[in-house]
Amino acid sequence: MTGVNSTLELAKPASEITLNETNLVGELGPGMTLPVKVHLENPFLGKNCFVGSSTTPIIWPLTTGETNPPAPNTKIKGKAGGLEFLEEGSIAELKGNVLVENAWSAPKAAGCGGILSFLVDPIINAQLGSTVAGRNTAILNNTIFIGAAAAVRENNELNP
Repeated sequence: MTGVNSTLELAKPASEITLNETNLVGELGPGMTLPVKVHLENPFLGKNCFVGSSTTPIIWPLTTGETNPPAPNTKIKGKAGGLEFLEEGSIAELKGNVLVENAWSAPKAAGCGGILSFLVDPIINAQLGSTVAGRNTAILNNTIFIGAAAAVRENNELNP
């Protein structure tokens, strides 16, 4: 098979992302929960090959704290990063933030190979391996801006 491009996409509207600022900064419990899907693409797989979907998303309750996954995964820890206030305190910026999750499961791939998906999906799933909880890890290194949309837009325009 040729190389496969994979793109992480939101599986639900952005309004369904949950954010808990106290947990993010305090390195406790879920700080951000993301409903995602993975889009797998190459000429053979077509444009409709996904792991997860809008109806069956992968749910990542990401934390800056410590995880408690089922075996064989072991605990990992995220990091709140440095907190700085911008725009006269109207925006909180978390630099060097690390969100982690390693207790999640994922649905099987679906829609791969177009009309041959009944043959291709099982092959893709065999290549992907286990999608059960305790065998997957997500680590997002990032900078998070928390604030009113207008303040974030203004800051981004002034500091491209």
